[in-house]
Amino acid sequence: MNRFVFLLLIGLAELCPACVEYVNLNTEDPREVVVGCILRDTTVQELELLWTAQNDDRGPLERIREADAVLVRLGSDGEREMGAFACGSDGIWRLDYRPEAGVSYRLNVSVAGQSVSAETRMPHGFRVETVPNPILIAFPSYVSRHHYPSRQITADDAEAFPLVAWFTGEEGLVQRVVSSHEQTDCFNSLNEGNRFLLGVMEWEMNGTIYLVDKSPELLEESDYIKRPFHDKIAVISQNKGYENNYYHPAVQTGFSSTADQGHIRTLIRRHPEYGAYEKDWMVWGPDFDIWPATGESASVLHIQRPSAELLAYLKEVVSMTAKTDDIDFTQVFSQKTPYTNIRGGRGIFGASTEYVEDYSDYDERMTAFYQKIFDDEFPNL
Repeated sequence: MNRFVFLLLIGLAELCPACVEYVNLNTEDPREVVVGCILRDTTVQELELLWTAQNDDRGPLERIREADAVLVRLGSDGEREMGAFACGSDGIWRLDYRPEAGVSYRLNVSVAGQSVSAETRMPHGFRVETVPNPILIAFPSYVSRHHYPSRQITADDAEAFPLVAWFTGEEGLVQRVVSSHEQTDCFNSLNEGNRFLLGVMEWEMNGTIYLVDKSPELLEESDYIKRPFHDKIAVISQNKGYENNYYHPAVQTGFSSTADQGHIRTLIRRHPEYGAYEKDWMVWGPDFDIWPATGESASVLHIQRPSAELLAYLKEVVSMTAKTDDIDFTQVFSQKTPYTNIRGGRGIFGASTEYVEDYSDYDERMTAFYQKIFDDEFPNL
């Protein structure tokens, strides 16, 4: 995937020189300005300006190297210019400025008698934390099953906010991801997915209620929790009061180790700060997770809190390139134009705050994390 495609799709690609083949729009209309700018929580902002193609033009789009491009801060005290972008030798326009969280901005561009503009709002930052999951403490080896979540994401400025998550690896963008979050947008869900087996039923003996594993011949669809694979990205509506099922019985089952179940219940009582509790015979908690789908290999996890404009753009681009191995903008634009918030032109002006995590040793790192907690909690076992 080339540099500019990744910038517009994700909003946080490493910025390096590359050919730009953003759009190959066959048209006899006058050329239009294509804008690509995602404000980020960094000290330097970058902008790409190009002309749309005409008729049967082929190859990279022509870069615009002469223009007036200004970033304007919008506030209750009026409008203030934060500075003008300057075009570098690589054709990328840059401005030394760090956007302020929660503040709205307008981008004004004038070139060859055309004027385009757009607004966006810079999202606040967010925290990504590992919250120990009692089940994984009792069963550290379960980490590699990718069934039990341990990730908690919060923000100080909002009770609810959107997230976009995806993975990259040696071969680029990971094609399928799975999310345990029940509020994951299904716009890009695939037919395949993961099924998490509950497969238990109540059984009473001497006045005591047990959960008993169902035999395979008694299992029904209602005994599974289903989570679909998502095409390229997972779009999640996160809220402060979110509760997630940890997919594990909270009480002793007829064919399970009493000690293991006891460990889980002991951990819940000892550590209320984990936020785990029992409900409907199951373990519940406030955290969730995003994983590469079965068969996918990933080395980096990306989580982004996008502006409303960027989120709308990403969802439409992913929808238009559904079930393809890569994002082919030449094909996309030969059919129709995706969402744009650029008045008088095309492209996207958005904003995002971002989190990036080395995922290459995730299983080993998390297994060791949980094993240490188990050893500290139960030193005599």
